[in-house]
Amino acid sequence: MILPRRITGFNVPKGHAEGDPRSFRADCWRVVAPLHGRVEDRPQVLDVRFTSFMTQVLVLPDREVTALLNKVHAWLGFCRPLVPGGCLLKFVDLDPVGSSFAALGRYRVLSRGELERPVTESMCAELGRGELHQLKYWRKLAERGMIRVGDVVFNFWD
Repeated sequence: MILPRRITGFNVPKGHAEGDPRSFRADCWRVVAPLHGRVEDRPQVLDVRFTSFMTQVLVLPDREVTALLNKVHAWLGFCRPLVPGGCLLKFVDLDPVGSSFAALGRYRVLSRGELERPVTESMCAELGRGELHQLKYWRKLAERGMIRVGDVVFNFWD
């Protein structure tokens, strides 16, 4: 896996088109409605000005999850519901929802295994200098000096 330039949300040029929250929400409904699920509005746990992603809460008959969409690239993942004060995203696999998002042809759906994989130097070949600087800084603060792919794609570094 190669992390594309600007996936971190840093150094994105002004005017660069970000993901559209309305389209994302509509796609969430399109995917969960056939499964007797719904999309719920919840107060934001994280200040969206400081995140590289947008969220939607998916309520399914057997569980709740948070869908995460990177603001720059249409990379999608899922985690347990976000809680105030929590700083670690707990990624999950979510089928058939993930497959349904992939079938829309607009998203790259990342599995839990991909999201929890440690970031390696070779994965960062396309990242810009500012992004690499941020990775170096946050890696020092991370538990055991390890940053996961999901921490880069879906970050709330300020």
